[in-house]
Amino acid sequence: TEYPLWETEFFQPASKLLSRLPIYPCLGNHERNSPHYFDLFVLPGNERFYTFAWSYASFFILDIYFSPCDANSEQYQWLQTQLANARTPWKFVVLHSPIYTSGPHGRLNEQGKPRESQIRLGQELLEPLFRKYGITAVFSGHDHLYERSFKDGIYYIVTGGGGAPLYHPTGDPKQNPYSQKVVSVYHYCLITVMRDTVHVQAKDINGQVIDEFTIARRR
Repeated sequence: TEYPLWETEFFQPASKLLSRLPIYPCLGNHERNSPHYFDLFVLPGNERFYTFAWSYASFFILDIYFSPCDANSEQYQWLQTQLANARTPWKFVVLHSPIYTSGPHGRLNEQGKPRESQIRLGQELLEPLFRKYGITAVFSGHDHLYERSFKDGIYYIVTGGGGAPLYHPTGDPKQNPYSQKVVSVYHYCLITVMRDTVHVQAKDINGQVIDEFTIARRR
């Protein structure tokens, strides 16, 4: 949230990449009470939640920290409309807080529900929309690790290994019974979108593949 850190910790290290590719950021918990996110990025609409299409894919960027996302909220109604109107074969959702995670942010309360309200909201309100409108994959961060989960035809990817101190799985299998792979390592994801397939690779900072899978188009 400190303005100079955006330059030294993000824009300078990523300068070669940013000079060649567009960037579509997503609000997270560390942007609380800070105007810098809105000063540094020019985004569609209210800049908090937005959508764009790229080739065969539509992307839906959500804000579940600072904009209401209950069933009667502007964001929820907007998302439902945008998902219903999307015509691309692939649909990806991006939000900071994961829907499913084996990391410390996914710990359960005494009732067996996620402790964090954003994760509960994702599972109870957003996940039914994702199933209804055929979302391909949901990408998130928050827990500083890599994880692939799969439930009801949707991949849930936690890609939080961008540089902050790493987290480790809690070891509670009840927390995320849909986990297929979890690794506590710095990494990035490379997604290749074609008309009939999506190929996902997660690579560590040395370029070694730590996870890889292909999604075939639903007919």
